[in-house]
Amino acid sequence: MKNWKKQILALLLCFVLAAGLLPGALAAGEENPFMDVKTSDYFYDAVVWAYENDVTKGTSETAFSPWGACTRGQVVTFLWRAKGQPKPETTENPFADVPETAYYRDAVLWAVEQGITNGTGKNAFSPDTPCVYAHILTFIWRSVTGKTSSSYGEWYAEPMDWAEGQSLLSETALGKNREKVMENCPRCDVVTYLWRVLKPGPRKDFIPTKSDAQNYVKAILDLITTGTYDKSVNLVDIDEDWSAESYVRQGIYQELDEVEWLSDEVKEIFASAVIKGMKKAQYEVGEAVEAEYGFDVPVTIRGVDISGAMDEAIEAATDRIVEDPDLSNMTEAEIYNRIFKDAAEYLSTWLDDPEYVPPVTISLRYTELSDGLYGCSVADGKKVGAALFGGSWTEETDEKG
Repeated sequence: MKNWKKQILALLLCFVLAAGLLPGALAAGEENPFMDVKTSDYFYDAVVWAYENDVTKGTSETAFSPWGACTRGQVVTFLWRAKGQPKPETTENPFADVPETAYYRDAVLWAVEQGITNGTGKNAFSPDTPCVYAHILTFIWRSVTGKTSSSYGEWYAEPMDWAEGQSLLSETALGKNREKVMENCPRCDVVTYLWRVLKPGPRKDFIPTKSDAQNYVKAILDLITTGTYDKSVNLVDIDEDWSAESYVRQGIYQELDEVEWLSDEVKEIFASAVIKGMKKAQYEVGEAVEAEYGFDVPVTIRGVDISGAMDEAIEAATDRIVEDPDLSNMTEAEIYNRIFKDAAEYLSTWLDDPEYVPPVTISLRYTELSDGLYGCSVADGKKVGAALFGGSWTEETDEKG
């Protein structure tokens, strides 16, 4: 039974840390309406650039579909828009499959004029055909260099070498794997390549203030514990439909899904109990202090002793099942589900009138996470998560978690 308890408590630690991730950052003049594009994605800056510069608005108001296929019609349109939507000089349309009313009509005619593409055959452009890596890289190469054909090897050989030399391929799904060059290029990589070649100069510097730092930290903690926050604070990745409860529940479920023997009923009971505990925590944001590359914001958190309560609940549930005369007939899955369900139900009742741990003050560093994007690190988020549940966080805890 000790091994069971140890494993369950280890899982609990994972849940506590997962629940503490700070979901977002304060951006300098940036907008990201897409729920499927996160700040940690390598294509994040490219998507924001594409959105702000009308290169593409995504596949819906809140979705960019980064891994969706990109058609030939879309690719030349993105490139054309990134180039400022120049008006084609010719009005003659050589392609039977490019309607005069098509959104990509001017883009296609411009691309043909510039020698960027000649279509796929006689009187055909194939606008709805997915675009492969070889095509998008060749289009960009031609638009930048003015060349119309590779001087050696396959038609895409020189464009590929050029792209590698320009460091366009790093981090993207293609990388340096030329075996994938004829595979469909996803939307995220299309805008990434365009952004790396055509992005404007550095954005206007954003100089954060103490107020920015304090408002950001308070907004995140408000959002986690109450579900609402001051909408004047621009939190990237947070929109009207974002829910701290669903965010935490998703994190808990991801951990629980690794354990095949837990039923959906038990997962839901446990997730609801953890979220209930999250909302019981109390906190106060202190005055920010100027620090290197940003500000340190002190936060005093009075968390509930959910770790201690779960420890007691598991002990009690384990003792009860040991005394059950049917124990020998139970499977390991049944035993674990029984313990977890009993412990979670106990915890939920306990949280109606929880015990609080002594207040702890932690310092969160508000700083530039990437170019023009400000917020707190994931490590600081884990500190918050541990404190909300009455625990503590150290580097050693993070490694074990």
